[in-house]
Amino acid sequence: MVYCIHEPKRRFSKERKDNKWDEKAEKFIKKGSWKYSFIDEATVSDSEQSFLSRYVFAKIMRIDTANIPANKIYVKADNATYHFDLMNNFSDKSFEKKYKYTIGNFAPIPAKRFDYSTTAQNAHLQMIHKWNNEDWDKLLVFLKNNWPYKKSSFVDYMINTCQQLYYQEIFNDFYNEHPDLEIIKWDKKIESWNETIRNSKGLEIVIFDNSEGSRKKIEFLIEARGRCILSLLGNQNTAKS
Repeated sequence: MVYCIHEPKRRFSKERKDNKWDEKAEKFIKKGSWKYSFIDEATVSDSEQSFLSRYVFAKIMRIDTANIPANKIYVKADNATYHFDLMNNFSDKSFEKKYKYTIGNFAPIPAKRFDYSTTAQNAHLQMIHKWNNEDWDKLLVFLKNNWPYKKSSFVDYMINTCQQLYYQEIFNDFYNEHPDLEIIKWDKKIESWNETIRNSKGLEIVIFDNSEGSRKKIEFLIEARGRCILSLLGNQNTAKS
């Protein structure tokens, strides 16, 4: 099943309305399947930048979904545009089939350009991610050290985009609990994690190596984050009804 099928050469706003994409996006949220692959979702670029992905993160970030532009989202607090990126990528058919194109492996990123090095200036974050072997942890370390906005902080970004598990202390504690991800009360977990992040100084980004053990941890993190995102959105909808 594909939720929001794109027809070539159609205008975004008209296609969104005519094909009832907002209603279909809400059906995806209600179903709550972290395993859903976005690979065929409507987009003129990449799956992570599809309407369904933008809709999900607009809601997570408390952005008015009625004002989602094509191929990006606008964050009023920063007066800035955000694009999207795949977080983790492995040249492996098993990973690609089960994890690569799921919501837990997508993230909004500032559409800013950075002077990455003396020979790589005015670079966007997708390129910096690629130069770092597409290791998301390394990109987060770079972004933490080079946060471009004054009205928000890197901590705000991590919380608002549901990336709490990319903090080393939070990930290690949670992973070592050996939790059953199907029965976690995510709202309580998120509340606890956010309090820790807000009240602690010097929290580090979790760093993964190229070992099989790290690969399994990344897959665990993707699933956990996907479940967390959909649970939070489900709770938002319940609170409104």
